Amino acid sequence: MAYLGGKILTTLLTAGESELAHSALVRPVTRGFPPEPFRFVGAHFVRGAVRRRDDLEHAGRKPDLLTRWLAGLAPSGVTPSKANLRARKG
Repeated sequence: MAYLGGKILTTLLTAGESELAHSALVRPVTRGFPPEPFRFVGAHFVRGAVRRRDDLEHAGRKPDLLTRWLAGLAPSGVTPSKANLRARKG
């Protein structure tokens, strides 16, 4: 994966044309972020919701609607999936 990532980054940085520059791994940012200070405050709300949702799910309880919505705004790499959590336990 590091080799492939390096090839993609090299192609993008040198503005080279190859199939890697147009692959599914390279995608534009689809949603923008609000300006500061709203971004800072929003990030704290989302981070807190992710933490709260994970704690509730570990305790076997269902998070409330607002917590689920806020946690859903986090990038996908921020939160562990339920499958990963089950794999760690077993």
